[in-house]
Amino acid sequence: MKEVNHLKTVREPLNIKTTLDLINDSAENHPNIIAMEVREETGWKSIDYKTLLHHIKATATYLKRMGIKKGDKVGIISSNKPEWGIAYLSIHWAGGIAVPIDAKMTYSEINHIIKNAEVKVAFSSRNKFDDVKQVGNDSPNFIECVPIETLTSLRNHIPESGPADVREDDIATLLYTSGTTGSSKGVVLTHKNLCSNVNGLYQTIDFGESTKFYHILPLHHIFASTVGLLGALSAGSTIIFATSLKSSHIKEDMKEKKPEIMLVVPLILEKYVKAINREISHLSIGKKGAFVVLKGLANLFNLFRKGTGASIFFKSLREEIGFDKMRFLVSGGASLPPWISSYLERWGFPIIQGYGLSETSPVLSTVPPYKPKNTSVGFALPGIKIKIYNPGEDGIGEIIAKGDNVMQGYYKNEDATRKVFTEDGWFLTGDMGYIDNAGYLHITGRRKSVMVTKGGKNIYPEEIEERLLSSPLISEVLVTMKKNPKTEQDEVVAIIFPDYTAIDEYFTDKGVENPNEDAVYKLVSEEVKRINKEITKFKRVRRVILREEEFPKTTTQKIKRYLFEEMGVEINGNGKPRLIKKKGSGIDN
Repeated sequence: MKEVNHLKTVREPLNIKTTLDLINDSAENHPNIIAMEVREETGWKSIDYKTLLHHIKATATYLKRMGIKKGDKVGIISSNKPEWGIAYLSIHWAGGIAVPIDAKMTYSEINHIIKNAEVKVAFSSRNKFDDVKQVGNDSPNFIECVPIETLTSLRNHIPESGPADVREDDIATLLYTSGTTGSSKGVVLTHKNLCSNVNGLYQTIDFGESTKFYHILPLHHIFASTVGLLGALSAGSTIIFATSLKSSHIKEDMKEKKPEIMLVVPLILEKYVKAINREISHLSIGKKGAFVVLKGLANLFNLFRKGTGASIFFKSLREEIGFDKMRFLVSGGASLPPWISSYLERWGFPIIQGYGLSETSPVLSTVPPYKPKNTSVGFALPGIKIKIYNPGEDGIGEIIAKGDNVMQGYYKNEDATRKVFTEDGWFLTGDMGYIDNAGYLHITGRRKSVMVTKGGKNIYPEEIEERLLSSPLISEVLVTMKKNPKTEQDEVVAIIFPDYTAIDEYFTDKGVENPNEDAVYKLVSEEVKRINKEITKFKRVRRVILREEEFPKTTTQKIKRYLFEEMGVEINGNGKPRLIKKKGSGIDN
């Protein structure tokens, strides 16, 4: 069976088996290097590696004094801040199991996780403290809820603690997924799982002492915590926490701190690309012409300078938004549409796409920086095997993987664990894809979301969604297949949340004020018809439904597909399903 190629290594692996080794080695090798920075009211606050380890040891002592023993679970529910990282690593230092919880979860969701995981102590931000405290009062195993903001003051009055006897096969993290299918399962990840993934990244990506990582993704998600937290700390890099997620604050942070690596999800990049294109569309004819000339010169220069033309000609564009020192934009959490990577490459933004799942700690593959192909998800990390299971005539099948990064299983759920492993131990990712002749892995969509025509042909909704999202008029879209109530025939349906800013600008340019619903629907439908011409006939969208609000999403900004299984159903502001007002008419193809 054909395997995905492996990434070339650029250096020897780290000698770490647990996260305790990781932070201890970094504090010894980079004691005075800044480990973390965050903006406060009085300015930027920084913590060096030596001080960070002191905080971790003091917090671990605090946990032990509360009765936390090896194997006990400790929750973390907070937005990004240095104290999140201190809490996470102190739990490991005390021998405990970290249970990261999304700070945006509802009371009932927090209640389920704390009780299911048998959490004994929780570090909580102040805005969630009362909820967590109340859940804890109803949980027989719960001991205490600790304000996470207090952790940096513990070192002033608590002696440092030696590490617990932690081995590589001990559980490090119990991570509850927030998937597109609606089922939340506890993913059991060991120290070996996490450290093998960090090692693979360290061996293949060039980052090191004082390399600046900029954090905007939530640390409760495994992509951010493994790559952006543990990965950065393993090499003595500096983590800069975003002041907030407001675009003005991000721009200010970026221009001031000049980060070199930034972890993103495709939706963030999509918004960047559309915003830049919108600004370009507002330029005067002369400036717009100059931009087109620059683009042409960059493409021509690429022929002679091995792809550096865009970097030279669009330098001012990157400087304007604080990207002038950026070495890698690392995209993960979902597939990156080729039209987005194409724009970014054209403007000289250094983009690397990665692929993985919570169950794989998470990274399985990344696009090689030395040979980029962002229409794919690249090559496998060292020590990881990736194959295609039961491929069809087109070479497409389910992506399966093996390696030290693959989870132990799902917590208290042997049946679900059994279903995701083959008899010979390969992990079934649930993603469909193929391997091209050059050994790159490509993803076509999720196994559960594939749509089959009456002629037996497979349609991957993600492929159509990517095409539709290339339109400036479409902000979000979900493609599904449902029966036409009149013809009783299955047809491809696109549920669309339009980009109302772009639509308003379109009608303003046409001299139309306050366009009615029919005018908006007609405009979007015409746009879908245009894009349909680029799509194979049996895959074309036959019906359009418009939404008035964004789709409900997971923490990695993926639409929750399970909420849209029935034709004409959407979710309103309070999370309850309701019938959409306008079902939409068919589209002539």
